[in-house]
Amino acid sequence: DDPVAFAGALEAAVADVGDVDGSAFHRRQLKALDAAIRLGLEKLGPVGQEMFA
Repeated sequence: DDPVAFAGALEAAVADVGDVDGSAFHRRQLKALDAAIRLGLEKLGPVGQEMFA
């Protein structure tokens, strides 16, 4: 229910998968997902930015 916690969990999952699978195809997907997460954090405002700075 907490969007900040959810975004943090997604970002951690992206980092974990990025370490496990280094294929170019997956890297592109992960970069897109990471960018979407960061955009969501920006929309959350200062609270999200402080937690994930």
